[in-house]
Amino acid sequence: MKNIILSLVITAITLGFSGCSDEVYTDKYLDPSKVTSVTIPGLMNGTFKRILDPYSLYGYVRYFATEPLLIGKLGQTFGYTYSSSMYAAGTDWGISGLFNNTYTSATQYIKLLDMYNNEISDADRKDMEAFKLAAEVHLFDFVLSQVDMYGDMPWTDAMRLPIEKDLAVASPAYDKAEDIYSMMLDQLKVCAERFTSSDLVQYVSFSSQDFVCNGSFDAWARYANSVRLRYALHISEYGPLTDKGKQIIAEILGNPSKYPVVEDNSQNIFLRNDKSGDLNFRPGGFDWTSCRQMSGSILDRMLSKGNFRSEGTGENRKWIEGTGTFTEGVDDPRAVLLCSMRGMAENKNGKVANYGGVQDFTYANVLAGGVVTGDANSAFDPGKPVTLVLVGTDPGSTFRSVNIYDDAGVSEIVDGGFFRNNYNFEHVQITAAEVYFIKAEAYHKGLGVAKDEAKAEEYFKEAVKQSIKLYYHWNEISDVGKTSAIPTPSDAAIEAFAAARWETSVNPAYPYSTADPKSDAILTQKWLNFGYLNSRECWAQLRRTGLPKLVYPASGSPSIPWCPDRLKYPMSEMNYNASYPGIDKDNYIGQLLFWANPKGMRHSTLNGDTWTDNWGD
Repeated sequence: MKNIILSLVITAITLGFSGCSDEVYTDKYLDPSKVTSVTIPGLMNGTFKRILDPYSLYGYVRYFATEPLLIGKLGQTFGYTYSSSMYAAGTDWGISGLFNNTYTSATQYIKLLDMYNNEISDADRKDMEAFKLAAEVHLFDFVLSQVDMYGDMPWTDAMRLPIEKDLAVASPAYDKAEDIYSMMLDQLKVCAERFTSSDLVQYVSFSSQDFVCNGSFDAWARYANSVRLRYALHISEYGPLTDKGKQIIAEILGNPSKYPVVEDNSQNIFLRNDKSGDLNFRPGGFDWTSCRQMSGSILDRMLSKGNFRSEGTGENRKWIEGTGTFTEGVDDPRAVLLCSMRGMAENKNGKVANYGGVQDFTYANVLAGGVVTGDANSAFDPGKPVTLVLVGTDPGSTFRSVNIYDDAGVSEIVDGGFFRNNYNFEHVQITAAEVYFIKAEAYHKGLGVAKDEAKAEEYFKEAVKQSIKLYYHWNEISDVGKTSAIPTPSDAAIEAFAAARWETSVNPAYPYSTADPKSDAILTQKWLNFGYLNSRECWAQLRRTGLPKLVYPASGSPSIPWCPDRLKYPMSEMNYNASYPGIDKDNYIGQLLFWANPKGMRHSTLNGDTWTDNWGD
């Protein structure tokens, strides 16, 4: 009976090696589940495919089950209001699926590695090397991001059952997070160096199977070095791997010709829409309203007058004039792309309140507003002036919900703007803006390189410029165009904004930290650059640095009283992995990642009108 069970398990998982999806693949990309033999090119492709929705794409699972309902709350990149359950996962299936993708992607890779090492000739191994390297770069980027959320994870033993055919490894042991980091950072270096080697074979089918970098060895080298730099920064200030992190930063920044990185938007690593088969995707493909509320914390740091605010209660509640408005030449030009505008007008009772009739994204109306038209809303007189505002939600506001009367007052990620449902949107793996922010922080703090404030300032300004230009590039290529009338800022305007942000924050109500204003400038702009496009990195940054300073109030829930420092393993892992009892004592939300700032996440308390937190700065 045991042998029968083993045979069935092996057969089922072996089918999973090459099964990438239940949907039909495009002719361009080989679907290993539709062929009679397992191949290394197909397994590379399958490794990529297993991490599409939870990580590589802005798809349904990522933008319905995980980021808006949990990761985006922890990084405050999505809007949400105070509740006792605000730090809890929205769906268990989403979090379980997120964790289990490590297993499914590892299955493809482990089989690829076994075939590469044991089942092909030396000559074929040379032909297949690029496939193996590419699978490692993209997979390790994903797995390190998973480690950043959970800490220790099964890796060495993960999914070895189909290879070893022994049920003894069916419950994989947990590797220490720092061991996974160290191994993968070392292998990313190997990958990067091989992709720049003249003897690496460009096999005939590599370009057609590679939908990440489209067969470009130069792009793969830049991707490998850039993500290695990303994760080296994570470990460079705290924990047992600080020396390793600094050494990697020094190696990459000190040898740009040997270790090229992404340095311009033309070199960004994107997944692009094929508009057919499994690579036919639309970003942010969700319809649930609470999944796309704008973050008030982001708007407070993009607008000089801050996020929309109101005063009073019930029907006496009214807009605090000026808040939420966009000022050209002063405010962050990305703000008007990120979410919908709401209309504020004087109603028939003489109070300035939410007027839902204006959703006009022409730039003139963004700046000047409009007028109440027809009978769009019976509570308002036609002809009254309308001011367009941005309305975000955040858990730390003393007015818990910034809505005027109902959910219609909240700004949402625009359906048909630069991002959501834009079929031409390019799904980010890593960008030049992020790399320049990493350089700026390294030179400002002296992480692996000598402190150099001039270089820090230069790289900071370049990062902000690359970020703004990228956002407007996406707006220009949008095929839906609700925000297309908003013109791209001039180079001079972008440069002026970047220079101003090095000196001061955009909103005087949220000044840079007096203890280290330049770190605050760099990390605030880096957080804004990511926004709801990379909530994982935002949450990692907040645990690593505490910047920007955000308010995380106590929830009042006995199970999750504070904003978590890590995610707990899902119930499926606790129930079915026999290795779990050995680490159950570390499975709590306050367990710090090995690289995290010892103070952990900020835990804020309201004392009168002032929020104080456990960081004390």
